[in-house]
Amino acid sequence: DIGAHYLITNWIMEHWNLPSTDPALQGFSDYPAGSHFLAAVIGKVVGSPILGLQLAAFGAITTVWLATASILAMYPRTKRYLALGFLALLILLNSPVGPFGAQGYGFELVTNYFYSQAVGQALFAIAALWVVFAIREQKSYFSSAVPVAVAAVMSSAFHVVTSLELLALLGLLSLRELWTSPALREGFPRLRRRSFSYSVVGALLLPLFTLIIVVMLPGVRYQAGAAADDGYLELPYLPTPGWVGALAFLVLVISAVLVATAKHHGEASSKRVTVGIAILGASIALPAFALWCDFEFVGGAGPYAVKKMGYGLATALALQICAFSVLLIPAFRERTPRHSAVALIPFTAIAVSLVTGIAMWSVYSENVQRRTSELVLMEEAFANNAAALESPPGTLDIALDLSKQPGSFWGGTIDYLFTVSALHGIERGGRIAEAGAPGLTSVFFVAPQFVAEPRLNKVMTRRGSQVDIAACRVAPPVNGFVVLWADCLVDRGKNLYVDGPGKAQN
Repeated sequence: DIGAHYLITNWIMEHWNLPSTDPALQGFSDYPAGSHFLAAVIGKVVGSPILGLQLAAFGAITTVWLATASILAMYPRTKRYLALGFLALLILLNSPVGPFGAQGYGFELVTNYFYSQAVGQALFAIAALWVVFAIREQKSYFSSAVPVAVAAVMSSAFHVVTSLELLALLGLLSLRELWTSPALREGFPRLRRRSFSYSVVGALLLPLFTLIIVVMLPGVRYQAGAAADDGYLELPYLPTPGWVGALAFLVLVISAVLVATAKHHGEASSKRVTVGIAILGASIALPAFALWCDFEFVGGAGPYAVKKMGYGLATALALQICAFSVLLIPAFRERTPRHSAVALIPFTAIAVSLVTGIAMWSVYSENVQRRTSELVLMEEAFANNAAALESPPGTLDIALDLSKQPGSFWGGTIDYLFTVSALHGIERGGRIAEAGAPGLTSVFFVAPQFVAEPRLNKVMTRRGSQVDIAACRVAPPVNGFVVLWADCLVDRGKNLYVDGPGKAQN
């Protein structure tokens, strides 16, 4: 996935648009590119698409954890510190040094690289923070629902998972408004004029109009069309779609229990915060459970789409566990007078910052930092070799996947990572081509671990033949990265070695 995100981001950095059709984009023209425009802006500042992507992802995941901690900080005084302490404990238990090692948000930046979803979840986290605040402060329906509706429309430019969660959140807020409205208790036929409320009409129409707008947007249609793909997704703590469905059902049950037991909180504000957390959990769990049911009983959704809901579910479960921590320990009751609330703000800010810092330490392990450094080295190496790729118009094509091996990190990223960079500057006819196409001059990209192996000048081609790459180098290796002319590589299904351009020997 990181290669595809790099492809889009690098293109935007150079052109600041996404054309409807272009072979260099390899079918990603309709992909929701809001997060990639963000990465492109940052990449322009720091001078690297890779760093732009990683810094944007870092900011998005920081936003998720900061919003999560801030929601728990809405509990009154002592309860907020208890809840934040439980959250810090959960993060440590699931950190790389903890016994579970799930890592929550952040694992996808190493293995799955859910960049767009990470940015989308940041948007959901901001909306969730506002919703819980609005519920605690007893704001009007429109004060809480309209920002969620706007965020749902915006989310179509980031990721469809975020759109589903925000639409579910908007629907639950509307149901809550209808449930507490006199219109439901009296019945619409007997609704008296004095009990009429515009919020009732809004609760009926706003979710409908928002849903219509979202499903009509091209980014949502693009990702919805790919929902049936099997794909590949590694979740260490949710290995199968069934686990995701079970977790979604568990989060729904816990949400119902939180609403039922919220009355046991001594303070009205604590009760409202708990209800807000329950609504957030249900808004994530409902679309996840619906996708699992579709996968299990209908066959419309694929396992890939179901498992992508796991990260939001894990965060919702953490919030719910922390909410239970302040509910089940009766010793922590609020006795702080109102005039001390301002004095507690600095302590709350410090506590939230500490918990967020622990979360980001857990997310950005040494492994993530090493991967980022290696990618930047490859990016620089290609830039240094780019001058050697100049050729007459229409003769340069890009042959991909020479270095792809099962289980190889580089093999999985090399396909897309530098293709658009190669085409940049030679867009006068360059196109993607398979290796060995007659009459074409192609370029292979060989990943660093291949030239670092003992068989320094030997690589395995797609058909399984060994090829000597020494005579085919465009330029000397830079940071272990090699660019090759493919027309001097001969592969006819035999173990042929290349002695030089156009010369082959057994």
